[in-house]
Amino acid sequence: MTRNEAKPTTYQRNLAKLPQALAPLIQRRQWCVWRWTQKPDGSWQKPPFMATQPDRHASTNDPNTWTDYPTALAAVQAGHADGLSYVLTKDDPFGAIDLDHCRDKLCSIDVWAQNFMQAAVHSYQEVTPSGEGIRIWGLADGNPINTKFTLDMDGKKIAAELFRRTNKALTITGYTLNPAIHELANVDNVFSWAVVWGERRKAEMIKAAPIRGNGFDSSGCKYGVRRLIAARGNTSKRSCRYLAAMAAGQVGRLKRRQNPNRKSLLHWTSHTRNWTKLMRTLNTTKTMMNLMMNLMMKKLMMTIEACPSRIPACRGSMHMAILIPGR
Repeated sequence: MTRNEAKPTTYQRNLAKLPQALAPLIQRRQWCVWRWTQKPDGSWQKPPFMATQPDRHASTNDPNTWTDYPTALAAVQAGHADGLSYVLTKDDPFGAIDLDHCRDKLCSIDVWAQNFMQAAVHSYQEVTPSGEGIRIWGLADGNPINTKFTLDMDGKKIAAELFRRTNKALTITGYTLNPAIHELANVDNVFSWAVVWGERRKAEMIKAAPIRGNGFDSSGCKYGVRRLIAARGNTSKRSCRYLAAMAAGQVGRLKRRQNPNRKSLLHWTSHTRNWTKLMRTLNTTKTMMNLMMNLMMKKLMMTIEACPSRIPACRGSMHMAILIPGR
């Protein structure tokens, strides 16, 4: 990453005249300041600092590092910091929602972020210091939540963060998007909607993502994880055969063949692709059979991690042969 030495532009309004909707926050002694700080990789962050000692970091868990709004404002006006931060706590009746990377230089806001804004249309909304995000403030008394949804939206990395009944330092810019809003409204319903929205988007990303299963196709899931794990726990030859059949998606389509050495062979071939055989009919010892079963289980576990809700039927995509000693 190219190191950018120039400090980012700060987007904020007159901090001495914050919008009336933020009055409940101004009354509390939970303020600190923030300053642009460059990370080793060249990116910039906005950590909180103490207004009374601007060289020391403020802690979201230590009220002694916070101050009142006038003191924090004075530190910014004196040039000791770039902006104000409010420390949200688990005891506050407020909630905040961050929408990152949703606004461009022409002040155009992405549709997904507009949906959030519409859901919280009666509460306070402002532009974040980078100019690329939106923060929604409102009243909230629901269960604690501190969640971040990092997603791909229209080919762009975006993020939505939810904070309620939790400790978090959040910047305040006064760059309101609707000057007509004079008070905070309850946004608990927005939090509920946002959680559902985020989980659905994550599920869609997982479903659309390519599966890394070494040829193990994850489409057409048929057998659940519990069923496979239960079968794996049984080490009998019969259950091993059945488990292998489930993994290959060929239950009911097994073909038993006899080789010259009278070994039982379970063999599945691809119905849609002409793949070469992965195993040959050889004199296979019990140890070799166990090694092959372990290899197969590793492939199953990889698929479990890639698609936790189900194990794929893998019709026409997995090709294996397992030699099992005859009785």
